[in-house]
Amino acid sequence: MNISAVKLIAFALTLNLFSIASAQEQGMELTKETIEKTYELDQGKEKTPYVVTIKNKETSVVKLDEKDKNKINQDRVETPEMVTKVISINDDANDAFDNVIELSYIKEADNDFNIFPAENGFLIRVKGREFNYSVEDKNYIIEKEDEDFFKVEKAVSSF
Repeated sequence: MNISAVKLIAFALTLNLFSIASAQEQGMELTKETIEKTYELDQGKEKTPYVVTIKNKETSVVKLDEKDKNKINQDRVETPEMVTKVISINDDANDAFDNVIELSYIKEADNDFNIFPAENGFLIRVKGREFNYSVEDKNYIIEKEDEDFFKVEKAVSSF
């Protein structure tokens, strides 16, 4: 075997491995972004700063039109985007406030996510719906009518 044949075989194997790895991926599109905000918690005599880091992940399942099954070129069917926010609360001076929350909801057509400081923590508002988090209590409040909109996948202390 000459060197050209070995290179050709190596290239073919690499290409084959790449196509197998690509085929194993889920049919999803993924977008990621990170936001970091610093707020203060008023504790009477002093104000304690804490950092809220929000890692954003948007996924959209890729679905193909059933009537195009077995065709080479298939039309995509629109699917709602799912938004997951991994929210980390960190106070360098006091580990008692540290926590991680994973919040998910269906993303509407426009991007209407806002975070605001609140008296005891922060407030997240999406399309007029509210998720209120207390830093001291490590607890959240979701209004009854918004419970079907927000899904708290995980709300645990980071310790």
